[in-house]
Amino acid sequence: MASHNGNFAAFGLYELGNEPGTISATWVWSPQDHSEICTGIASGGADSKFEGQFQVVYTDNTGKAGEPFDLIIERNRDVFRLRWERSGTLIYHGIGFLIGDKLAFGWGPV
Repeated sequence: MASHNGNFAAFGLYELGNEPGTISATWVWSPQDHSEICTGIASGGADSKFEGQFQVVYTDNTGKAGEPFDLIIERNRDVFRLRWERSGTLIYHGIGFLIGDKLAFGWGPV
């Protein structure tokens, strides 16, 4: 996820990674010049769980990696709340739910 000021539409999908404590991401957002799916990898979480605290790095549609975020995912029954922070400052927030074994989510600026 690159930084962007203003409003935008954004959607992502997380799935548990092959390595314990990781999740992989695919995502897309409206400021892209071309609607291409981007990727990311989060690490440092609990094994086989989406909820927790992660360090995440996203790669845009040109293959360029962005600055890392602290990703916090909390679960309240069937709803997941997501926060992306840097140095304790909230940058983005989102909401999601499970579709099968994947976490679908939308996000936006704070």
